[in-house]
Amino acid sequence: EFPLSTCWRCPASHLDLARHLVPDIQNRPNAPRGEYEETVEAALPRMVLPGDLVICRSNAPLVSLTYQLISNNVPATIRGRSIGDGLTGLIKKLFPTSIPDLIRKIANYRQVNMDKLIERDASDSAIQAHTDQCNCIGILANSNENVGQLMEAIDRMFADDIDESKKVVLSSIHRSKGSEANNVYILHPHILGRKGKNEESTIQEMNLAYVALTRSKHRLVLAEGAKSKRPETSEWLRQMWMSRSGQEG
Repeated sequence: EFPLSTCWRCPASHLDLARHLVPDIQNRPNAPRGEYEETVEAALPRMVLPGDLVICRSNAPLVSLTYQLISNNVPATIRGRSIGDGLTGLIKKLFPTSIPDLIRKIANYRQVNMDKLIERDASDSAIQAHTDQCNCIGILANSNENVGQLMEAIDRMFADDIDESKKVVLSSIHRSKGSEANNVYILHPHILGRKGKNEESTIQEMNLAYVALTRSKHRLVLAEGAKSKRPETSEWLRQMWMSRSGQEG
């Protein structure tokens, strides 16, 4: 058997965190210590640079940060042309006549479809995807003056065929699987590892957290929102590990 338990990407300090979730993962020989720090979301527009990777469990926080970066003249793009296509498709389906009309219609769409998802006992991931899509459109709507401008903004913001060395790349953690960068920022880590409605979904969330912690080759930064109540990092990861099988802390 070849367990592939040695990580050849990450510095030792990052794997110290990852071992809370995957205890068998090992450092490569002579692995550097690397850099690890924690900060707040508001600091990111002044910290990130082209070539950096920003990842998050949801897309909506990435949309908000992208606007801030562009306002600071930092080139940025969100990975996922299909995400942008989904947003524009939903907007067209709602036939908004103005931004206020779109805001009203997306609020109604959010509630009606949430009721349908709950009624058919939809998965956690389906409910999260619906909420995230509505949140993205809400942020986009409030950042543009008219529907045409909004559609153009979505087209510019979401991409897959880009030179990632020339822009800050923002990505959902799902889309970051297999990716790496020297500097990786995890945005809103508190929404990672939430306990799902069953053990399988809980384990999937824990696996996403592990993916997030192992994308960086040098510097890893956790950036929380101002209202986050996440426990100290080692305790947060310990609770995540315990919750995978329904155990209590």
